[in-house]
Amino acid sequence: MIIKTLDKLKLYPVTIIGTGPASLTLALELEEKKISCLILEAGSFESTEDSQDFYKGYNGGENSYLQPIHTTRSRMYGGTSYQWSGLCRPLDEYDFKEWPIKKNDIDPYFKKAAKILELKSDFKNDILLNENIKQVEYEYSNQESVLAEKKEIFSTEPVRFATKYNQRIKRSKYIHLSLNSPVTQIIGTDSVATHVMVKTNDALKKINVKNLIIGCGGYENARLLLWSQETSKNAFLKSPVIGTYFNTHPHWPIGRGIARMKDLHNHFQHRIKNPMRDGTYILSPTKKFMDQRNIKNISIRMHRTEHHIKYKELIRELLCVAPNYGKKIAEIANKNIFCEHIVFFCVSEQETLETNKVTLSKNDFDKFGIPRVHMQFELQDSVRKTMSTFLEEIGKYYITQDLGRISIEDWLYDYKKKFSIDGFADGGCHHIGSTRMGENTKNSVVDKNLLVHNTKNLYVVGSSTFTTGGAVNPTLSICQLSLKLADYLERNIEI
Repeated sequence: MIIKTLDKLKLYPVTIIGTGPASLTLALELEEKKISCLILEAGSFESTEDSQDFYKGYNGGENSYLQPIHTTRSRMYGGTSYQWSGLCRPLDEYDFKEWPIKKNDIDPYFKKAAKILELKSDFKNDILLNENIKQVEYEYSNQESVLAEKKEIFSTEPVRFATKYNQRIKRSKYIHLSLNSPVTQIIGTDSVATHVMVKTNDALKKINVKNLIIGCGGYENARLLLWSQETSKNAFLKSPVIGTYFNTHPHWPIGRGIARMKDLHNHFQHRIKNPMRDGTYILSPTKKFMDQRNIKNISIRMHRTEHHIKYKELIRELLCVAPNYGKKIAEIANKNIFCEHIVFFCVSEQETLETNKVTLSKNDFDKFGIPRVHMQFELQDSVRKTMSTFLEEIGKYYITQDLGRISIEDWLYDYKKKFSIDGFADGGCHHIGSTRMGENTKNSVVDKNLLVHNTKNLYVVGSSTFTTGGAVNPTLSICQLSLKLADYLERNIEI
């Protein structure tokens, strides 16, 4: 149910901060287990300029390309599910190399997470193209149908959590949701969180908590913990690494290619059970190739653009570097057929570094007097190596399969140049790692059960707990981890 006031609340077994995918997945699963929870959401049914103002902060770093952070989050019921594209894929097994858990620890929660996100695929249709490259399967949340013959995909918006589950929450006996209830501080003693302070109608209310789960988003989780640590003077939050190891997925157009779309369709279309919309195909390196070349994980999407290039304009250059293919194109050009312009767009994993971090501003505060975030994020040259190495391998594959030719962006090889942010470079939306999961307090904030180290009742959910990020969108894995936490709470807390 949606409650109207925070006056005279009972002590709930679980209190959750936030209503994004991580928080609502947890709440819905607790409901199935008949465990009551109180959800405190800072926003309302819509995002407003005033509500988004609380997310404003500063991006630092010479090679930082994070978008203005208040544009990448939604402070509203349903959270940032109102911004996500819906693109999903599970993390790969080797993405868990540094995690305190393995892929098989969250695999049991895949089917339920997929149902919550309205995914139909089981993601078992990856194709090994050769020993170095595999074509991988992605799926859009709430993708209705694919007409392969006409290469048309009909889909609706991805799952927006508040829209999808509001009626269920309104009817629920176990979920109690309070909107416009921003948590400004967590207070505790020794190793126990005892209550939270909530700002409502210009007044502060003290809400007692039994088990507290923070699900405010990839950097807001760290912000709330840092502020609570500072205001409590380390009374119960003593972690030295809150906010550190912050990461995101570099998104870049890293190369261009020429090919006939018909050739690409014939080669890639029918290999994947659920092909991507708009003639997009996605390739990733094998574990063997990553280990041999010492690179991180990466996904490279081949996007058809609206720009068509006449073959004649490329013949002279191609005859010099690729005579056989140039001759082929020359023959086609005489028939006045156009070549397709392909853009190779990557989502890459970057090294996890302690120096990339979320801190609190010393002189900039929101309307509640809480310091805004200062993000220090530097892209590493090793990510250039990952991008260029794997795209080179794809280029070799294009040649051997006679699919076309690929040109790689020059800035990937010139380490004296800054990272290019031209075109549709995109970043800052997959906030990862600021309350990372690990086995000890030296390099992590939460343990394998998402319990904050050295506390008895304080948990964190969301991508901020990811130890590393892999090269896939995080939402599916976020939901799996929330479901895993629900099982843990059922076994370990007093109802």
